[in-house]
Amino acid sequence: MAILYFVATMPGGVDADSSPISLIFSWFSPAVHNILHVPAYAILAWAMYRSLLSYFSFWVLSLVVVLLVSGYGAFLEWHQLMVPGRFASFTDVLFNFIGSVIGVFFSTKYVRLASVDSSYQ
Repeated sequence: MAILYFVATMPGGVDADSSPISLIFSWFSPAVHNILHVPAYAILAWAMYRSLLSYFSFWVLSLVVVLLVSGYGAFLEWHQLMVPGRFASFTDVLFNFIGSVIGVFFSTKYVRLASVDSSYQ
């Protein structure tokens, strides 16, 4: 979450920041920036799912993780409205949501496979 927040608070524009991370992100087109939301939020959803696994049932956990991760993504998009040179995008919020759903999907598959493997031992 901290990495996503750090990236979301970097000022936009070519002259705004000359940090190495800003220079790396400047190599990518805006379309690639948008697509990178999916794996970033999928990883966040996977990590959150794994960390909350023992606290909720399957369906409740899936819903909670999608809502928390998507909500965090929407919060970061809103926060970008106040960062110089940055703007919020509904497309980014949509990609955040898609990434969170993909992360939860793969988390549930991993948990089910792990439970099947442990039942054979």
